[in-house]
Order: sequence, then C-alpha cells, then structure tokens
Amino acid sequence: MRLSLPIYVFTNQLTKKILVFKLAAVITTFQKLTINLFLFIVVTQKLKSINSFLCIVKNQSNMQTPFKTSLKIFLAILFITSLSTSVSLQAQTVKLNGDAGHSNVGFSVSLAGGLTRITGKFNEFDIGINYVDNDITKSSIQANIKSATINTGIAGRDEHLTKPDFFDAAKYPLITFVSDSIRKTENEFIAYGSFTMHGITKKIKLPFQIVGKNPEGAIGFSARYKLSRRDFQIGKDTLKPAADGYISDEVLIEIDFIAEKPETDK
Repeated sequence: MRLSLPIYVFTNQLTKKILVFKLAAVITTFQKLTINLFLFIVVTQKLKSINSFLCIVKNQSNMQTPFKTSLKIFLAILFITSLSTSVSLQAQTVKLNGDAGHSNVGFSVSLAGGLTRITGKFNEFDIGINYVDNDITKSSIQANIKSATINTGIAGRDEHLTKPDFFDAAKYPLITFVSDSIRKTENEFIAYGSFTMHGITKKIKLPFQIVGKNPEGAIGFSARYKLSRRDFQIGKDTLKPAADGYISDEVLIEIDFIAEKPETDK
C-alpha cells in the first residue's frame, strides 16, 4: 500500500527522531563510562596493560557484541591517551653541570680613582643547573666558588686577598649563589636569589643571557653583575677615608660558562 506524501514525511521525520534519541543514549552511556573509568584509574593506579584495562567491560553481558567491540576500542584509545598525557605533565628535570675547564668566573675593579684596572678570576668553582622542561624559567641555579683560589696573576697579592681583611678564605671558604626564581625579560633573563660572600648574605637580581646551545644539550651562559664590596665588608682596611678611593667600591663580576649533562647521561 502506498503511503500518501504527508504520512510518508511524518514517518520519515519520526524515524530520524528515534535515531537521534538512540544516538544520544549511546553518547550518554559513553560519557558515564568515561567518567567512571577516569575515577578508576586515579584511585587504583594498578593497571599494568591494556588487556587488564579491558577487563572492565568483559562482564557487561547485556551489551550487544558490536557495541562491546566498539567500546573496547574506544577505551583502549582513551587509556593510551591518558597515559601519554600523564607522562607529558610530569616535569622533565635534567641536571646540567658547569664545565670548569671551559668556563670563567672572573672580576675586575678599578684602582687609584680609575687610573688603572686589575682583573682576576677564581680557579675552582662548580655551577649546577636543574634544567626543567627545557625551560630556564622553570629551572634553578646553584654556584659555589672557592674563595682561596682567587687569582689576579700576582702571587703576593693573591695571598693577601685570602687574609681576614679581604676574603678571609680560611673562615669563609665558599662564595655561593642559589636562585629562588628565574624570569625572562625582553632581552635577557634574571635570576633572583641569595648571594653569600664573606659570611654575609644578600638578595640579588643576577641578569644573564643564554648565548647558545649545541645538539648534545650543552648550553652557554653569560652574566655581568656589579656589586658593592662594602656591602660584604671586603677590604676592611680600605674602607678608611684615606684609602677608600684607592680601591673602587664597585666590582664587576664576569661569568661565562658552559653547562652540560654529566658524561654518564650523554
């Protein structure tokens, strides 16, 4: 019997609505299963493989076979995706060590009211970076410098600089810096942290630049910072008015170093 056009249209529309309702019910079922599945993963943390994961649906006997198969595939994809997302969210920290053989921790200071300038460096130091997610702003820096290894090229002067009226290296063997945070500015980075020298600790803002990287993961850093020796009571005798102008209060710190992975991690 041939249906009239109005009845045919009505029947066709009704069929489409029924299909939409069924599809909505299927989607709702998927949503509930997904939420329950997520909670199960968070609570148990015991799933060892996709096979054990799919056991969740083995006892659902009231499901039709095609639907159950589709559900297994969907859950497998969801499981793999959740694992990859979980791994990606974990911070990846790499320990980078300063290569002392190809780095420099130096300084310069003017004398006699700027008539001359002397330069020096510290022969022994170690610099470490906890490099997080390949992002220096998430990372931290720690430096230890042995004050007794100061080297200005003149042995007698270097020995004098290790004495109590200057660095007092026997009492304060280390000059240290530990960063609290690192921020990026328009042209450089700034490490905020604690700088300790001659037994005195002060908060400083250390500007630095990343000058390059190589394929092996080594990173080149360069920093320039001006500090006041008076703030750390370096050169107590020269703080007297008669001698104060001979050694400048302002000391320029110059640091250039390569940080790289330990040999065992390369």
